[in-house]
Amino acid sequence: MAPVHRTEDGVRLRLPTTGLTETETLEGPDETPFVLALLWVTTFDGLVSTPPWAAFVRAVIPDGGGLPGYLLALALYLAALVAGYVLFLAAYRWAARTSRSTAGSYVAPGAIGRWFVPSLLPIAAGYHVAHFLGYFLTLSPALAATLTSPFAAPAGVEVAVLPGWYSTVQLALVVLGHMLAVWVAHGLSFELFPGTFKPIRSQYPFIVVMVFYTMTSMWVISQPYVAPPGV
Repeated sequence: MAPVHRTEDGVRLRLPTTGLTETETLEGPDETPFVLALLWVTTFDGLVSTPPWAAFVRAVIPDGGGLPGYLLALALYLAALVAGYVLFLAAYRWAARTSRSTAGSYVAPGAIGRWFVPSLLPIAAGYHVAHFLGYFLTLSPALAATLTSPFAAPAGVEVAVLPGWYSTVQLALVVLGHMLAVWVAHGLSFELFPGTFKPIRSQYPFIVVMVFYTMTSMWVISQPYVAPPGV
């Protein structure tokens, strides 16, 4: 995905993400679930910091629940983590199966899924940058103070207040990741399917799934931050 890559002649520049279409980057059957985990784990981290999730947890777990309340909260978080991941993975596998029908191809759905999974990496990168860049910028004054005096106890933790328009930057990063993903998937489709119309028709199910991923991530990012309750 990087704009630089190493060749036999040295280091060269290239358009970001174009390396995903040059070789079969991911080959093993276990790598598809791993890439989907990269997508979901950041979405989950943002989901449990939204007001609807906080209201749901507080409605289920009364204040002062003690150890039973803590264990129930832990079970809720774990259930949401597993259920969301299964949903993301099932949606992608549905797209791979349906893509075989829309393209009129005899390629196995598992092979189609492995072939197109590199196109999800730009989405994962967009999610991670949009989600964690704000944390880094907010805590950058504390980082600078620690690096300046690493052996001195800090009098307080200094944080930066991000401007209101930063949420627009987050949305732009998510959209950019999805645009690059569609571009990569389009290039991969012409390498897998013959002709002109089969590659295009093969992308219909993946477009639906990518729109679903985009809507989910943009909704999470648009929510105000709330400290996760319960745990």
